[in-house]
Amino acid sequence: MHRLVVSLTSPGAYRTVLEALKAPLPSGAPPGRHILIEPGSYPNTGFRSTGDFVMTAVEGLGSVTLDGRTVGTIEVTGKVTLQGLIVRNWSDKGLALEAAEGTIVAERCEFMTKGSLAVRASKGANLTLRDCEVQDGAVVYSASSGVMEGTTVTGTSGNAVALRSGSTVTLRSCQVRDAGGDGIWVTEGAKPQIERCTVSNPANAGIRVDDRAEATIRDCEIDGSDKETEKASLFVTTKGVALAEDCRLVRPGFDGVWVTAGGSLIARRIKMTSPRRIGTVVQKGRALLEDCEVVGAASSGFYLSDKADVTVVRGRVADAGGPASG
Repeated sequence: MHRLVVSLTSPGAYRTVLEALKAPLPSGAPPGRHILIEPGSYPNTGFRSTGDFVMTAVEGLGSVTLDGRTVGTIEVTGKVTLQGLIVRNWSDKGLALEAAEGTIVAERCEFMTKGSLAVRASKGANLTLRDCEVQDGAVVYSASSGVMEGTTVTGTSGNAVALRSGSTVTLRSCQVRDAGGDGIWVTEGAKPQIERCTVSNPANAGIRVDDRAEATIRDCEIDGSDKETEKASLFVTTKGVALAEDCRLVRPGFDGVWVTAGGSLIARRIKMTSPRRIGTVVQKGRALLEDCEVVGAASSGFYLSDKADVTVVRGRVADAGGPASG
């Protein structure tokens, strides 16, 4: 890759990222660009690129800030790697990162937005967020694929992570905190793998699976922080399908698990501690509950309606405030 330097002060360097992206490459130069950005805050950043490039903050995370007010501070469709950047968007409807098509990897980056969406992958894009932090706006995968690993999403006004339109995404060792809606919403036929993730203090469901989506959830923790909600920590509804194994549902603000409206759940070794209402509710849905445990439910350990198709294998209910049903 041909190396180009962006700097606010260095002689001979490009002053903006856009200038470096548009600069003609020397004859015979290798394909692609490696854009090295020296420390500083770069206002009025906003660009769309179909090319292949690597963009690196020379002195690492925290040294370079790209501020924009356009539809997308960074809009890309090529093969792109972003390293160590702080990317912000100050438009009410703008995104920090828009990946439409292409293969995009963001490593050790921070994304912030004034609007409701911070990062979006769509139109078949493959997006990897590795050791990143996303603040105030949601991460959305729509008809796309990729990996979120070691990434934190905090303080969204609505749902924090949305996986939709048949997306196939792996979430691994991520943290989702203080969502204004659902922590992780899986919908429209998406098929994610969610592993070793923590969802804490969501306003609605910790993880919601609906609309024919199929989610596999393993070794995750959902901490409701005893915040009163109207949704369960794990909510499976409208023909959503979920397999949940070895998960911990701590202080759910409503029920620990709720399956309804044609939802289907296989739950193995799920421990629900101190739900505000009921440990597990199954209404008009199907569930296999194997070796699950409810401790300290305010009302009941289980509520299984006469329209539910439920199999319970072993399991334990302790210290419930009311009689268990089913």
